[in-house]
Amino acid sequence: PDGLKRLVDACHARGLAVCAHVILGLPTPAGDGRLRAEGVPQAVATAELLAAIGVRAVKIHNCHVLHGTVLADLHRSGAFVPPDLEDYLEQLVAFLEHLPPSVEIHRLVGDARPPALLAPAFTAEKQHVLQRLRQELVFRGTRQGQYAPRLDF
Repeated sequence: PDGLKRLVDACHARGLAVCAHVILGLPTPAGDGRLRAEGVPQAVATAELLAAIGVRAVKIHNCHVLHGTVLADLHRSGAFVPPDLEDYLEQLVAFLEHLPPSVEIHRLVGDARPPALLAPAFTAEKQHVLQRLRQELVFRGTRQGQYAPRLDF
């Protein structure tokens, strides 16, 4: 993280605000020759890393499978299943809770539609995902930065 922080600081010193792209639910080895989607612990670790290196903004994407990709082949064979909406919301809420409120959010969910989109179907329903996220935040009584250190830019 120290090297990344120096790079981010150097960009900021030159007037460039750094925006990170994050994909929640990426494949990781499951130990049985298959892959599983990363979960909440990895989402929290990513948010904490972005806070530590001082990014100013983030675009969050959910892991989704597009036709014509290696991930599509893995999905078709049953070797990888991307997170469903409930799992993604768990990861996203945890990520947001650990992301400082001073970090701007430019995107909360990926943007793909059939016929390119293979899975998960909710990726094509962006407004529904945003509505469910709002409901989940209210239900839990939480917000961006709930557990994050305060950053001063």
